[in-house]
Amino acid sequence: MPTTGGAVRRSISIPSPRAAGGTSPVQQTAIRSVEAVLRGLPSHGWPAGWVGRRDRALLVLRHRAGIPFDGIAALTVDDLRIEQGLATVRTGEGNPVTLRTTEDCLICAPCALVRWLHALDLAAVHSDGRVVASVIARAAPLTAQSPHVCEGRTSGSPDTVGLRVFPERDRWTPGASAGLAAPAIGLERRSLALMAGMT
Repeated sequence: MPTTGGAVRRSISIPSPRAAGGTSPVQQTAIRSVEAVLRGLPSHGWPAGWVGRRDRALLVLRHRAGIPFDGIAALTVDDLRIEQGLATVRTGEGNPVTLRTTEDCLICAPCALVRWLHALDLAAVHSDGRVVASVIARAAPLTAQSPHVCEGRTSGSPDTVGLRVFPERDRWTPGASAGLAAPAIGLERRSLALMAGMT
């Protein structure tokens, strides 16, 4: 498994900069810490690309959108809309949260969500894990200058309607190709910090 779990686990434990206003020196340090982790997460290779895309989306929702863990657990693909560099995240707690593109593609919140939605689409469409693994394995490495995938219009495909953004069972983790139903995020029954420890 990729060795990003420790960094993600530490980042998840940081209070959300958005929720706290992001203005204090402590919160500015937290923002820099999260950005450092975002820059280090892979989006290519197998299984690193799958785990990296998942963790990048998770950190964006927690630290950029400021959504609490139970809110993230309840999100479905239908709650995410990305268009022209703007991501809109509909939560059950009032007004939707909006996230804007950044010049650096490695820390662009809408791009992170698009890449994870694409991975979920792959998993929903292809029953053969080798196809999913092959596509993500061959993806180009992500850099700060990578093309922004958030500039078009993205929402879940018909195959992902109603699917949780972080499914309770993730059959595309290592071991799935051997027919094992690997335990996945299980957000409703354990903390996201514990989930990050699985990587």
